[in-house]
Amino acid sequence: MFGGALFSRTLPTGTRLVWIHSRNLGRRRKEALNSSKAGLESPYVGCHEPGAFFKLRRKKEKPFDPWKRLNQDADDSGVKKHLYNTTLGKVPWFIKRFGAGEVLMKPLRLAFAPVIIPLLAKRTFEFQGRRFDCFYHRYNMTWAGERCVEIPIARRYLEQYRDGNVLEVGNVLSHYAPARHDVLDKFEKGPGVINQDILEYRPGKLYDLILSISTFEHIGFDDESEEPSGQKIKTAIATCRKLLKPEGKLVLTLPVGYNPDLDELIRTGGLDSTREFYLRRTQRLQWEETGQTEALRHRFKSPYPYANALVIAEFARA
Repeated sequence: MFGGALFSRTLPTGTRLVWIHSRNLGRRRKEALNSSKAGLESPYVGCHEPGAFFKLRRKKEKPFDPWKRLNQDADDSGVKKHLYNTTLGKVPWFIKRFGAGEVLMKPLRLAFAPVIIPLLAKRTFEFQGRRFDCFYHRYNMTWAGERCVEIPIARRYLEQYRDGNVLEVGNVLSHYAPARHDVLDKFEKGPGVINQDILEYRPGKLYDLILSISTFEHIGFDDESEEPSGQKIKTAIATCRKLLKPEGKLVLTLPVGYNPDLDELIRTGGLDSTREFYLRRTQRLQWEETGQTEALRHRFKSPYPYANALVIAEFARA
C-alpha cells in the first residue's frame, strides 16, 4: 500500500510506523485513511512537515467466542437464539447426544439419500391392530431412526381428527407434507410456525387433538431451564391437557433412553397418561410392539442409531 515509502517498521505493540517522502505525503495520507477498510483505525497521526510519520494502529480484536450467538437474546424475527437454530450450538450438542460418528454419517446419508432410499427394503410394523408401512424420507433421514414409525403413527391420529382443531407441538410434520393445522415451536422458524413456549401459549381456543413427535424429551434437558427436566415435562403436559376440548386427546411420541428424567417418569407412571403403547427396534429397519419393561431395557443410539425403543402416550383433558 505504501509504495514509495523510505522507511517502514512495526513495533512489538502492533503499531506500524511509516516514513514517507514529503512530496508523496498527501497521496499517502489518503491511502492510509482508506486502509481502515483493511482493519486499521486512525491511520494518520503526525504532521505535514517533510519526513512526516504515519502511525498505524491495528485494531485490537476480541478473542473469538463460539458461544456468543447462543447468548444473544433474539434475532430480527424475535426468536431467541438457541442451540436448535444456531450452527455453532448444534455441533457440540449433536456430538454429545448422538455420538461423534453421526457427525460424519448424517451428512453422508443426506448426500446419498436419493440413492439409498430406493434401495431400502420395504418394511411394515403393527400398531394398535393396524399395519403401517415404514416411512422413508431424506429430511432427518427417517430410515435411520424412529421417524420411520413416528410419521405413519402421527398421520393416523391426524386422520382421526381431520375435521377438528389440531395443534402440533414441535415442527415436524410440515417437513414431509404441508400442514393444515396449528404448529407451535419455540425455536424453529418456518411459514406459519408459532414461535412460543407451550407454557406461555394462549390460543384463545381449545383443541380436539394436540400432537407432539419426539419433542417433549428435550424439555428441560436441552434448553436453559433451571427446573428439573422431569418436573418441567409434567408441567408442559398439564398445560397441553388444559388446552384440550372435553373429549380431546394429547398424543406424545417419546424416545426411550434419551432423557433419564423422562425414562423415570415412564417407569414410575409419573406421566399420568391415559394409556401407553411401546415399540422396540429389533433390526435396523424393523420395529415391533412390546411392553414397558422390555422397552425400557433399550438404550438410545445403541445398537442402532437414534432411538431403539419408543413410547406413544395418550392423555385426556385435565
